[in-house]
Amino acid sequence: MKNTVCPFCGSIVPENRKTLTVREAAHLLKVSGPRIRQMLAEGKLPGAIKRAGAWHIPEGELKLNNFK
Repeated sequence: MKNTVCPFCGSIVPENRKTLTVREAAHLLKVSGPRIRQMLAEGKLPGAIKRAGAWHIPEGELKLNNFK
């Protein structure tokens, strides 16, 4: 299995697991970055992890949940 390095925090992320940054998640959901951070604080994206100050949000969390 090949790994990739997060360009924001330098963490190793498995290549087969697509994660998004706060900015990418905000763009996909058409909300602001602070709103994504609020959702993270509220536990609405349970698969998300924070490493070295950067959030890694599993792409599947955005697809599985309805955030309207």
